[in-house]
Amino acid sequence: MKTTMNPIFRKMTTFALLAGLTLGWTSCSKDDEDGDNGVKPKTKTELLTTPTWKMSGLKIDPPMVLEDTTISDLLVNLPCMQDDNMKYTATENGKGTYREDEGATKCDEEDPQSTNGDWSFNTSETKLTIKDSDGEVTDVNINALTESKLELSSPIQLENPETGEVKTHTLTASYTAQ
Repeated sequence: MKTTMNPIFRKMTTFALLAGLTLGWTSCSKDDEDGDNGVKPKTKTELLTTPTWKMSGLKIDPPMVLEDTTISDLLVNLPCMQDDNMKYTATENGKGTYREDEGATKCDEEDPQSTNGDWSFNTSETKLTIKDSDGEVTDVNINALTESKLELSSPIQLENPETGEVKTHTLTASYTAQ
């Protein structure tokens, strides 16, 4: 005996199956697009404070000219800074402390092995305000901040010791996560 399905029931079943598949595809598609598997992206504070940052670059632009030598990469010319590192620690709401360590080779043996200070983000988290242990405050731009890279820049005024001319340069410090 041949059984037949009620046409209305068949339409409802087909509609339910199609609706279920559509919702399933939409749900899977959304999950795949996010790619986060429920993991929240790290905040800027977490990105800054998780690793210890080792100096990997120190550039000056425009380059300095001393005794007919053009210098744009300070880290190459100051090998004593190549093992320097920074560790930022969060205390509250985009603020914290930092510790800068000279590493095994110091540029000046009279300098302390490490210095401490405070840091804070501006409201848009695009700048860091750094207050050193002497109370000097410097605002630096955050050019890059990822899990593996930190790049900071700031304008500085330098006087050419040969000519006495004062020029504004941009100093860019790069760090890699350790």
